[in-house]
Amino acid sequence: EIPLLASADRLVMCVDGAKIASPGHYGLAVSHTRQFLRTLKQSDAVPPTCAVSLVLTKFDLVSETPSGAERWESARAALEPELADLGRPGIIACTAARAKTSGFAPDGMDILLQWLTSPDDPTEPVLPDSRSTGPRAADRFTGQAP
Repeated sequence: EIPLLASADRLVMCVDGAKIASPGHYGLAVSHTRQFLRTLKQSDAVPPTCAVSLVLTKFDLVSETPSGAERWESARAALEPELADLGRPGIIACTAARAKTSGFAPDGMDILLQWLTSPDDPTEPVLPDSRSTGPRAADRFTGQAP
């Protein structure tokens, strides 16, 4: 039981990229994530107003490891239907501690942060000018706080 889940509007499930990158731990990472997604579905613990994302961490490590990217694609293919079975909107994203190149190459955090802090209702289609009129706690991270 996860006490705060009943009031969540976003749920982020992290998949450890170090485990995906490791041939010896890959299967366990996929199995544990799949089992958790199935448990959430069977328990009906995710509120209908909650969006769910699947986030691969340490994508820099995964992409630099031989066959790491292929293992992630295989894991994603196995987990995407389980995520869809929850019947909640969401995203699948990859994040990295360090971008592969110098400068401001994408590290995935921009996509995740935008999804997490969007004032749009994750269960409604995104329409023009569908922004909330009230301040949200997450707005302080995006510079939108009054």
